[in-house]
Amino acid sequence: MSMEMYSKTDEWDLYEKGRDFLSARNVYQDTDKVYRFFSGDQWHGVESGVISPITYNIIKPVVKYKIGVINANGYNIVFSPNNFDDKRFQIEMTDLCDQLNEYINILWENKKINAKAREILKDACINSEGIMYLNYDIKENEVKPEVINKTNIYYENENNSNIDEQEYILITARRSVASVKREATENMQLGLNNLSEEDINMITSDSNTNEQSGDSAKDELNSMVLVISKFFKRNGHIWFKKSVENAVIEEERDLGLTRYPIAHYVWEEVKGSARGNGEVKNLIPNQIEINKTATRRALAVMMGAYPKLVVDGERISNPESITKVGSAIFTKGQSVDDVRRVVGYLNPSSISSDSTLLQNELINNTKDLAGAGDSVTGGINPERASGQAILAVQQNSEQNLTDNLIRFKDFLEDVAGIIFEMWQVYTPVEGKKIIVRKPKSEVKKLMSEDVVPIIDLEEEDMVSREEESISKEEKDLFISRVIDKALIEKLKVNIKIDVSPNSPFDKYARENCLNNMLTNGHITFEEYAKNLPEDSLIPKQILMNIVNDRKKEEEKIMKIQAKGEALKNMMDEAIGGMPQ
Repeated sequence: MSMEMYSKTDEWDLYEKGRDFLSARNVYQDTDKVYRFFSGDQWHGVESGVISPITYNIIKPVVKYKIGVINANGYNIVFSPNNFDDKRFQIEMTDLCDQLNEYINILWENKKINAKAREILKDACINSEGIMYLNYDIKENEVKPEVINKTNIYYENENNSNIDEQEYILITARRSVASVKREATENMQLGLNNLSEEDINMITSDSNTNEQSGDSAKDELNSMVLVISKFFKRNGHIWFKKSVENAVIEEERDLGLTRYPIAHYVWEEVKGSARGNGEVKNLIPNQIEINKTATRRALAVMMGAYPKLVVDGERISNPESITKVGSAIFTKGQSVDDVRRVVGYLNPSSISSDSTLLQNELINNTKDLAGAGDSVTGGINPERASGQAILAVQQNSEQNLTDNLIRFKDFLEDVAGIIFEMWQVYTPVEGKKIIVRKPKSEVKKLMSEDVVPIIDLEEEDMVSREEESISKEEKDLFISRVIDKALIEKLKVNIKIDVSPNSPFDKYARENCLNNMLTNGHITFEEYAKNLPEDSLIPKQILMNIVNDRKKEEEKIMKIQAKGEALKNMMDEAIGGMPQ
């Protein structure tokens, strides 16, 4: 065996230490439990008897409501220069920040960071913590975001929620043995590890699946192995190392960053905990009692709410016909007058309403105390309420989630800060190519055209729904620019997240206000169409097409009138020049 193969790597020892710590606190069991309860699997492992267990899942609507309130907002990243020591550079970098602002919002959509942020928000609400790891692909010269499960990250200090104060962070992942061997071979050829072919062949599968999130993750189709990525501090920089249990896949290397490429969002902070607390765990006891009460009620109804047939089998010659519809019953020596002595019914017993009251009280009180009761999740008709009333109800419902919203903004700022530092560190010497829109002054004349061009960020080619009608000017709406490495390295930025309400109620209130202004004659139809938001409920482009068509018709009429006036003038001149 090569000297580079170990019984256990140092990273594996740290992993086992963190795993034992989390196991002692039931983190893995609680993770599977909260996801089961959220999805509705709330009788897991219980064998049903005479009745199928009943589930009133109040956890899912509570979670969906809360993450829905936060997701209803629009979030825009804003970079602003902070080079106050050099006023000339401050002015020069304002334009650069404008370009970076536009580029990061394009990148935000192209790399699906919005979708991943929503997934992280959901993870945090259900299981207390959501994590994003930002890897930088040198070949693409851009970030690659990845969502990490709570059970796949291990902190040096599990009592500190500040990521950048950790001495080291471990991220684990289950990968196929074949892909790990292939990466180890590539790194060996590049001199990034000291393994031999014999060492690489000794990398085998393992069964460390108990720590993976979700019941389905415990079963694997192919041979898999646990890979550990270690991030740690040294000389003010973040370093990286990758290994499996008995081999180092990639030796230590300096990432050049001053902060970890990891951001996490904690749903509710808990003193002395890096993980915080989620929404589901504390709702589980009430959810269990609600389900038990509903099941007891159903069993009581089944047992006592219906009349029961009582038969003297010794006095009936064909007892099998008792339960058959339309069958005759033959008695043994009994007259028809005495049939009630042979067949009878037990009257149903009355059921107390206390169980119903208890169940409803548990449901309503649990939702109210969770800040997701009926008073904030519904009860308003937007067609019968003013925009102010709608917004008042919405803002009232969001008050309980103010802290969660602030922490989510902080999380997005952390993500933007990591991306900006990666641009500074990894921008090549020849500069970084970005795609931005042309200045508004250059494209203003194009905004009235019928065809709206779209940019394909993957191929950087302009495409359109009506390609034959696109002018050259329209294809030039987007341009490529190169960010100088020296400039971006020198740039200091403030990062701010602009939050814009974007729920259906917000849209309805804005459009209702514009509708009122149009109805009362305060604005024209053209002003109404131009001021509609791009994502309005009424398609803005359709209204703009109507405005443009009207303008074209007006221009035609004006041209006809102008020709008619010119012809009239010519005739008047001709008549005036004739001899009397």
